[in-house]
Amino acid sequence: LVRRHVGLCYDCCHQALAYEDPREGFAALRAAGCEVAKIQLSSALEIESPARNPEAMARLATFAEPRYLHQVAAMRPDGTLDRFDDLPEFLARAPESDWTSARVHFHVPIFQDRFGPLGTTRDHLEQVLAEVRRDPISELLEIETYSWSVMPGRDDAAASEDRLLEDILAEYDFVIAALR
Repeated sequence: LVRRHVGLCYDCCHQALAYEDPREGFAALRAAGCEVAKIQLSSALEIESPARNPEAMARLATFAEPRYLHQVAAMRPDGTLDRFDDLPEFLARAPESDWTSARVHFHVPIFQDRFGPLGTTRDHLEQVLAEVRRDPISELLEIETYSWSVMPGRDDAAASEDRLLEDILAEYDFVIAALR
């Protein structure tokens, strides 16, 4: 009964914030007998060496908005993570940090690998899709980019509607191509 009705939702954006290797994560889930009911295909923002990257930090600040919490995981040189509940907390501490990178929970279009000086965790998503193609752990894949309306640069409503449709189609094309 449990196996038939209870399952885990694997969210790629959250797993990327954990700096988790998808192959190892899926192997651990299989070994534990965890049913993966669905995989939410999503991508986070990523910044390298925040304290030494003022251009990227300025761009990242444009993603701070009040509707959603944008958790941050920042990696120290020893590999441990500092976590923040929301982007403004991270932005305040980053200039004095020695973090080697940070990942921000902001669901960006999954086909994009950059936002100017900022990267994304698209490579993590590509690893997940490669694992699904190699040995499917779930039959249900859900594209989960929900932050279109708060993404910087989408202010004009008419242009945003046309662009939204194009971007959603580009996300589907990206996933279909990755699974072939």
